[in-house]
Amino acid sequence: MKASDFDRAFDDGEDIDHLIDWTSGLRPNLEAHRVELDIPFWMISKIDREAETLGVKPQDLIQRWISEKLS
Repeated sequence: MKASDFDRAFDDGEDIDHLIDWTSGLRPNLEAHRVELDIPFWMISKIDREAETLGVKPQDLIQRWISEKLS
C-alpha cells in the first residue's frame, strides 16, 4: 500500500488496524531514569498520606504531579 493510500484511509476514518504491525512499535522517551531527591520529612509524610488516600503508590503520585506540571 502506498503511503498516500494509507493516509487517505486514515483520514477517511477507515479501520487501518490490520495494516499496522503493533508488535514493532516504540514509544520514544519513556524509559525510566532514576533520580535522587532530598525532600523534608514533613513533605514525605504529606505525600504518603495523599497517596494512601488516592490508593496509589507515593512514586506514582509524584510522577503524576510532575507530569501535570510539565504538561
